[in-house]
Order: sequence, then C-alpha cells, then structure tokens
Amino acid sequence: MFRRSLLLCTAAIPAALALSACTQTPSVSSVTSDVSLITTAIANVLPNVPNAPAALATYLSEIKSLASSISSNASLPSATTMQQFVSDVQAFANIAAPLIPSASLYLTAINDALALLPGLLAAVGVASGTPTANAIPPDQARAALHAFVGH
Repeated sequence: MFRRSLLLCTAAIPAALALSACTQTPSVSSVTSDVSLITTAIANVLPNVPNAPAALATYLSEIKSLASSISSNASLPSATTMQQFVSDVQAFANIAAPLIPSASLYLTAINDALALLPGLLAAVGVASGTPTANAIPPDQARAALHAFVGH
C-alpha cells in the first residue's frame, strides 16, 4: 500500500512542475528580445520579397516603431500595444508570404516569427486562440530566427 501511495504522489510531481512552468510570467527582457528578433527578421525579409507592395514597407515602419516603444519601457507593454504589434506582423506575413517561393528561407523566417506571437500576447494577458497542430515550438522558432538574422 505504501509503495502505491508513493508512486501516485511522485507521478503528480512532473505534472505540477509542467503546470508551474506554463504559468510563469515572462520577463520584460525576454519579451523585448522576442520583439526585437521578430522585427529584425521582418526587416531582413522585406528586401527579398519579389514585387513587394508598398504596404509591406508601411507595416515594417509600424512594426519598428512599436518595437522601439516596447523595448524602451522597463515594464511589459500594454495589451493594446502588443496586440497592435502582433496585428502588424500578421498583416505583413499575410501580404508577403504568398509572394515568396514556398521553399524559401524567408518564408521560414516569417513562419518562425509568427510562432512567437502567441507567447507575446500571453505575456500581456491576452489569449491568442487555439494553437495549430503543426505549430512550431517557440524555442525552436527563436533559435531559427537567431540563425536567420545572424546572432
């Protein structure tokens, strides 16, 4: 009986640790780092979009402005600011992705940037909807973006 109780208790420990890991509040530095990484990647993608419409440059300008605002604060940005950043990145991706060849490094960078957006929204307390089944894990997306931008 004691052994069974011990096994039941120890089986719950990994689940509790995983749950606590999911509920940790991201640091300001991790949020600003991801915002900066996404912004740099998007800036590197733009010159490589064939027949890029002017709207892409406009979105990039807005993304850079919001990223600057986010990184200049000592606290997490407001939900409104983060939602606007995410919206602009998504709009950029929606316009650029169809113009980029499917096997392109630039399309992969866009997808990696998109994979980090739900975490940014969660950091400011905004639910981002249901994750897709083929979602790229954030750590993998972050590593790929660092390689893409040359960090």
